[in-house]
Amino acid sequence: MSSSIRDRAASVLAFKKLPVTIVVVFIYAAIYISLSITDNLPSFPTPAGQHGLNLDDAYADLHKIAGLPHPYNSHQNDVVRKFILARVQSIAAVSPFVEVDDDRISNVTFGMAGSGVAAYFEGSNVLIKVDGTQPDLNALLFSAHFDSVSTAPGATDDGMGVATLISLVDYFSNNQPKRTLVFNINNGEEDGLYGAHAFLEHPWFNLTGNFINVEGAGAGGRPLLLRATATHHARAWSAVAHPHGLVASADAFARGVVKSATDYSVYTAAARGGIDFSFYRQRSKYHTKEDTIPSLGGKAALWNMMESTFLAGLALIEEDDKTAGEESTPVYFDLFGEAFAVLSLKTFYIINIVLLVVGPILVAVLVFVAQRKNKLYWSAKGWGRTPTALVIGGGLTVGLGILYRFVNPFIIYSSATAVLISTLTLSLLSFYAVLALFAFFLPVPQQRSTVLLESYIFWWILLVIDTVAIGRSQIGGLYFVTFFYAGTLVALLLGLLEHFELPSARRGSRNGNAAVIDNEYRSEGDDTAHEVSSERTPLLAQNGRGIKKSEIDEDNEIGLWFIQFLLAVPFPVILITQVGLLLVNALSQTLADGSSVTTVYIAVSFVSIISFVPLLPFIHKLHRFIPYTLVLVLVVTTTYNVFSFPFSENSPLKVFFQETINLDSDANFVQLSGVNPWLENSIVSELPSAWDNNRNCSTTDPLRANIPSCTWPGLPPHVAAGQPSSWLRVNATQTAPGAGLLSIAGVGSRSCRVYFDTPAGLARVRGSGGRVQAPFPLAKSGVDELRLWSRTWERTFEVSVAWEGGAPMSGRVACEWAEQTGIPALEEVVSFLPKWARVTKRTDGLLEVSKSFTLN
Repeated sequence: MSSSIRDRAASVLAFKKLPVTIVVVFIYAAIYISLSITDNLPSFPTPAGQHGLNLDDAYADLHKIAGLPHPYNSHQNDVVRKFILARVQSIAAVSPFVEVDDDRISNVTFGMAGSGVAAYFEGSNVLIKVDGTQPDLNALLFSAHFDSVSTAPGATDDGMGVATLISLVDYFSNNQPKRTLVFNINNGEEDGLYGAHAFLEHPWFNLTGNFINVEGAGAGGRPLLLRATATHHARAWSAVAHPHGLVASADAFARGVVKSATDYSVYTAAARGGIDFSFYRQRSKYHTKEDTIPSLGGKAALWNMMESTFLAGLALIEEDDKTAGEESTPVYFDLFGEAFAVLSLKTFYIINIVLLVVGPILVAVLVFVAQRKNKLYWSAKGWGRTPTALVIGGGLTVGLGILYRFVNPFIIYSSATAVLISTLTLSLLSFYAVLALFAFFLPVPQQRSTVLLESYIFWWILLVIDTVAIGRSQIGGLYFVTFFYAGTLVALLLGLLEHFELPSARRGSRNGNAAVIDNEYRSEGDDTAHEVSSERTPLLAQNGRGIKKSEIDEDNEIGLWFIQFLLAVPFPVILITQVGLLLVNALSQTLADGSSVTTVYIAVSFVSIISFVPLLPFIHKLHRFIPYTLVLVLVVTTTYNVFSFPFSENSPLKVFFQETINLDSDANFVQLSGVNPWLENSIVSELPSAWDNNRNCSTTDPLRANIPSCTWPGLPPHVAAGQPSSWLRVNATQTAPGAGLLSIAGVGSRSCRVYFDTPAGLARVRGSGGRVQAPFPLAKSGVDELRLWSRTWERTFEVSVAWEGGAPMSGRVACEWAEQTGIPALEEVVSFLPKWARVTKRTDGLLEVSKSFTLN
């Protein structure tokens, strides 16, 4: 009876092919399916479940804000600003503790970090203050920008952010908070974060402590906690109903992997701490005409931003200011969009060090004791399996990524899922092949145990790298290594403890070695137990009294392997899969912006390799139908990835447009930057105005990460009355040796700039007050470029310039136009673009008209 029960248990729980295959397939399928479902936007609730917010009103506001492109330098910008101002004034009119400031006073001069560029900006922010019941507490700042780029209506960037803030103003006008709230609905973010800089000059900024910046660095989808300054800010995100955030995104921003900037960087430079919350997906539609309300597919994205900002805001409102003073760097991640884990980086650092020291000690002690008791059945031929699998499997997986890199590099742009499936498949297939071959040709009774120990050593090495990265560079994005290491360590310790239940290797032997009898063919008393050993013999020696193979063979262990699997595999794989999804969603479509193709494929390959390393101790027990299936999947996905066209209407290639006119030579050129061969062969070649010998596609674009660029004579623009020579008025007068005055005005523009041939020691706009914003000083080497922004149209900028040396000061003066109307060259590009491409701005102005000057 007991033998029958054991046989039934063994058929279900023993370490054999069928049970292992079922468990592995079920767990990995459950992880991948669950994450793919929860990675989508959750639905929005009925009005009764909206926490007192009004989604319908916010959605209506979004229509008013994001109907047309409205960059700072456009008349539509004035229309949008007028609507926002009237909307919040109507709210304030019925609430005694809400105040609106139509800020048309704050001006700012500052230097842009890491360059010789200086900017003078006249702000036009819409500011709202909701007085708290405890005014002695630091105010909480909510920030979003209402300007768009010139080529997009800005539904995501940042119409939904503005609609969210208006909704919060409406809520708190009826529900007075404990803490004072300040809302900066700012103007001019897109071209240099100008609105945030202007707000630093406003008295209300001095009231603030923490902030939440609401942004759009993509086009719809599920928004992400991009960055959090301190651990207590990240903990506020735990209050969100469906949190989405991985600290890897903060590391990517900090190291320039993502080539975007938000107002978050302005506030943190001004000694404030907070949260950067943003859309990040579908970057191929970012800053294009596809950033529209219909492309959002409904209200779910807007609601997710509203609810998350509201709930995180409530958490920051209610926290103690003493807690707010804790500025430790956070490590955070979500789980299925339902839970949010937060630890300080310092805590993680300490945990890592403890694990690095204690883990090897525990393993060494158990190995030593088991060895002394002759309980270890490890043979020399059992070692080296994990390193071999990692080298071969890892090399093949990285090689596949490199193949894509050179054969069809942009396929990940539109088919990231297919690329990820192929690399995951090859990683799993190659790991299986290596370890299954070892198990067949060089069998050992404890392969799971030896591979688990080697895997532990691999994770120990990675944990050392992770710990060094934390200590030296404050990198928290490798947090998943800690969990891989910990899970493998506990699984290994359990396996080593199980060794103490095995028979002693010296039991009944005459010379210190034991015989293992393969009980499939022999019995305990079989005389053939002393046959000559071979490569297929399960243990080193065959002398002395035999020990049945079933006594020490891992195949017959019931249940332990399953516990080890649950410890080592599911949770860490969930973490690395989430990282993989973030990588492909966030980085795959940054390639058009000039991001490194190699970096993206190496990252995807790394995730694919790491995903199956914890499976290595169990992988040789998979049923043979698994590799057959994997081969089929690999062939199909690889063939698709190699031969498919990399762009589509849903994932269009972005190209960057600007037209420039040089009034000195009357030269009018269009510049279009993008990725070859598609830019030159499929886009520029279709434009009639580019069908002449003056087309030049041999240059790169320094403003766009040196991606390829084409120039050709442009169609004449008509952004203002008359000829281009009358659109720009420049007067240059030397007022003293080494000093001069530039007078600049653009017809129908409120944005101009000065390019100096040699750096100016001083470039000051008259009426600016002359003060440079403290956190953002001018470059010590001088000013190479001065950007000028006016809140009024056709303002005449008067710029005082000073320089050293007796030589004349020379350069170029330019003004910008950002409205699409009146630029036929842009209309031509839009008309002839293939369905799989979209156009966006190259820089501030769609059109730049310039003229040289000399001060002597």
